[in-house]
Amino acid sequence: MERIYKTPDPFFLDGHGDRKRHGVLLIHGFTGSPAEHRKLGYFLNDEGYTVNAVQLPGHGKTPEEMSLTGWNDWWGHAKESFLAMEQEGYDSLNVVGYSMGGLLGLKLAQEFKVNCMISLAAPIFVNRTRILLAALVNQMVNSFQKGPKTNDFERMFTYSTTPIPCVFSLQKLMQQVKSTLAHVKTPLMVAHGMKDVVVHPRSASYIYHNVSSPNKKLVYYPYATHGILHDSEHENVYRDIVGFLQSAAGKEDANQLFRVY
Repeated sequence: MERIYKTPDPFFLDGHGDRKRHGVLLIHGFTGSPAEHRKLGYFLNDEGYTVNAVQLPGHGKTPEEMSLTGWNDWWGHAKESFLAMEQEGYDSLNVVGYSMGGLLGLKLAQEFKVNCMISLAAPIFVNRTRILLAALVNQMVNSFQKGPKTNDFERMFTYSTTPIPCVFSLQKLMQQVKSTLAHVKTPLMVAHGMKDVVVHPRSASYIYHNVSSPNKKLVYYPYATHGILHDSEHENVYRDIVGFLQSAAGKEDANQLFRVY
């Protein structure tokens, strides 16, 4: 099967082997698209998992279309996608959310039976003012461009401008998820790059310390930026994601799966 990277379209990859009935829902970030998850999606599928990367309303199209949407629309689509996979009767249903997708994944974990949740660079604290948040896309693109210069390196699809009403809507989502983190009891991996200049790395620590999950892991990557899925440490991130999926399924000892950074 040909591997396609340069497209903002959603994608579904049917699993194989013992992990075929273990589903992974991938949720992208603010102003982004499923292109952010293409490399990770193929990696997970190579490991046997069934992968569903969704496209949130208003994303992957035009800023004008996005300006007509808000966090309730993004949340509604994430919820519908999760419930649709739940109806398929997977042996386990897991969620990986990047940036804003991490917030939506945490909200799913609050309200539904999620086998495990993996939060990547989810925003609780941003480094500067609302102006920085409004310029989120430019910061993320810059962080990607500083990554490794490899032939298969693919930049995610984002908008060149950010609809300001959507920025305020994102802030509302951040506030809501932050105030209800104690409702998260599912196994949880929280990952963040120490060189993230968009979302403060202490966001990960805050999430970790305020959820109620008895099985949780906090992983910092010293050289990773906000572009954690594509920059110099992405292979470590991918391996740790698979390791946590295995530990949540009771296949491995989670304490043996994580390096100390």
